[in-house]
Amino acid sequence: MSEFLQQFDNRELSLFALIGIFLFSVILFKNTRASTIRIIKILFSGSILTILLLISLYFTTALLALQIAGFWEFYLLKNSLLWLVTVGFLGILTLDLKAVSNNTFKKFFKDIFKITIVFEFITATYVFSFGIEMLILLISIVLVLLKLFTETKLRYDGTSEYRGFQRFLNFALTSIGFIIIWHTSKSLIENPSTLLSLKKLKEFILPLILSLLYAPLYWLIICVTAYETSFKRIQYSATDNRINLFNKIIVFLRCGLSINRLKKLENSTNTFQGNQKELRSYIRNISFSRSTGLYKFQYGRLTELQSMPGSGSINDIIQSLGWSRNEIHVVHLFDSDIFEFIGFKILSKKPIFAQTRDGVKNLHFSVLNTTIEKIDWKTEYSADNVDDILNEGILNGDLKLEFLQKVILLTKISSHKYYCSELEMSFIFRDEKLIQFEHIEHLESSTKWLRSLNTDMYEGMVKEAEIYQKSKKDVANEVNKQSEALILIPKAVENEYIKLHRTKIGNTSFYNLRAAHYLPPLDKNEFLKVNSGRFKEIDKNTFNVDKFLYFFNEQDTLYKSMAC
Repeated sequence: MSEFLQQFDNRELSLFALIGIFLFSVILFKNTRASTIRIIKILFSGSILTILLLISLYFTTALLALQIAGFWEFYLLKNSLLWLVTVGFLGILTLDLKAVSNNTFKKFFKDIFKITIVFEFITATYVFSFGIEMLILLISIVLVLLKLFTETKLRYDGTSEYRGFQRFLNFALTSIGFIIIWHTSKSLIENPSTLLSLKKLKEFILPLILSLLYAPLYWLIICVTAYETSFKRIQYSATDNRINLFNKIIVFLRCGLSINRLKKLENSTNTFQGNQKELRSYIRNISFSRSTGLYKFQYGRLTELQSMPGSGSINDIIQSLGWSRNEIHVVHLFDSDIFEFIGFKILSKKPIFAQTRDGVKNLHFSVLNTTIEKIDWKTEYSADNVDDILNEGILNGDLKLEFLQKVILLTKISSHKYYCSELEMSFIFRDEKLIQFEHIEHLESSTKWLRSLNTDMYEGMVKEAEIYQKSKKDVANEVNKQSEALILIPKAVENEYIKLHRTKIGNTSFYNLRAAHYLPPLDKNEFLKVNSGRFKEIDKNTFNVDKFLYFFNEQDTLYKSMAC
């Protein structure tokens, strides 16, 4: 046992220490303790426990076979167990079965080989002291979590304020990697025997061998799970179990161990209307070859078109599906490996059709959903783009009230005028067709004055407000307050305190300048609203914004400020 424990180096011991601290913290607090118990119950539920036990049995058999072959020795136990936990267990538990395909298998083992080469061949060669390893691991974990957070913000919220911070995180993580690689390279040059020994060679090869031996079981688990899910979704009736069983056997004979074929069959049967016996014939006649790669979305189902409409142009596709060109907004996906473009109802995220790239032989709805979530919708439906979409529809005269009411929420103001609160726009119709629209700006006279006098300053205020505020109305409110403050402070843009209130993106906060140096009786809620996303709460009545502290009394009125 002592010989086994001595195999763990400082890097692994520091990792175990952090895991131990984390588990202790989880158990210590009541809320996390209850959640952890629920997770443990899920992990030890019937199906998951069966899979884990099957992997463990397969793993043990593989080790015995390697030992009989004269390869495996006791000192390899540590590496073997680490492989079992990280690849064997986590490889299955973290797998997204909704997005699984034939490429999942290739990607999984490609990643395993990459990890093996990096960690066994490079980083495991040189290990720092326990304290330094612990520090590096802590910093790395924090940086990785922050990186995941910023990438999520950039992807889904479109908050460009995090882009600079993302570049810093990438630089920091790269620097840590270079430090480890530099020390590793230095160690190898000074003492190459540490890498060239038979013991080290076995440690390096072992994960590769275990991964190759694991491949059949890994794919079998994926296939069984995929079949189990598909059998629930494909329209089988339970009234006649014998016919139902025959249909399932035919599905297996047609799809075999191909996940792609199984998903295509599942998509095809979603549109089937008929009884069990007819379903059997329908399944036999499904073609697995790529027809057009063009899918239409209808009634919650994806169906591949068997022939390309007209010349195959986007206009022909739209017309063949029964829509007018101005009712569809097409998003071109140049960075996608799966899609060329997707057509949506204008001003919405509702897909109508999708064209896949050459070589993509099937399309599952989960893949389409994932792609839609990653689209930069703030850019697609920016104010300028929305104006262009509507103007083109007005020009061609084919944007009808009935259609727009299905894609956006319209409130009737008068017989011909409607209002959309989400877009903050009003729409005017004649004979049920859109003839005019206008933006509801919410701009006060002071803001309109500033816009006419200094367009660059006005646009800078709007740009900053759009980063932090949640709606167009809130953006307009912030810009209104800034413009009003500019008029009220002495000497306006020549004020002596201008330099003390520069914001992070280079603007001047005239509102905070007035609050800090002239102490108007500002309301606390208004102050926090204008400074949304930029203030730090010291206590319930004290707030820090940039270089100043702002104090509010019990009546929520500003009464004091202080430089900090």
